[in-house]
Amino acid sequence: MMELACAASGPNGERCARAAGHPGQHVPVPKGTASAMPAPATTPSPGAPAAMDPGRSGDAEAAVDTPWAIPPEPLVRTDQALLGMLTLALLYGLGTGIATLGARWTAASDAAAAAAHAQGVSVAGRGDQTTTTFSLEGDYLVRWAATPSTANGCYHAAVLERADSGHQVELLVNEAISGSAARSGTALLSGLARNDYRVHASSDCSWTFAFEGR
Repeated sequence: MMELACAASGPNGERCARAAGHPGQHVPVPKGTASAMPAPATTPSPGAPAAMDPGRSGDAEAAVDTPWAIPPEPLVRTDQALLGMLTLALLYGLGTGIATLGARWTAASDAAAAAAHAQGVSVAGRGDQTTTTFSLEGDYLVRWAATPSTANGCYHAAVLERADSGHQVELLVNEAISGSAARSGTALLSGLARNDYRVHASSDCSWTFAFEGR
């Protein structure tokens, strides 16, 4: 059985190694050498990772870079995430505000149109005349009145026409009025499209027309 190497100082400062089977044999070893025998080589066990030089960072990185390693996900900075959340909140608030304003505007417009329809429109004139334009939409009851300028009476006729084309929409009145007494009557308008209209009168009387929404 091999004996362990030993170190002993001789008269000349030499070191010695004792070998197996030669108990008294001395082998001179130069002064300052750690050991005359080389360090036994170690054989890595199967599956064990290879030894790495601590001074070589590349070996450490290579050891970590295995095929099954999951790469780390990129980190998102907190300030960037907060900025994105604030931007989304601002866009959402802006869109909601615009939609709310649009709904209010539509409701206000509808309410104004309904009020104008209920209030109606009145126009007046004398003789042959075309009135200024006014807006109508829907159904109306038209009340007209005519007053002769003399005791001989007057002729009174009028139509409703579109302001953009002059196309006749409805005959409002066609009456021969005798004497000096005023005359009145009504006409019905149904399903008028939203547009600007005017009254064109051919008359010898003083007259009025009132359009009442119904």
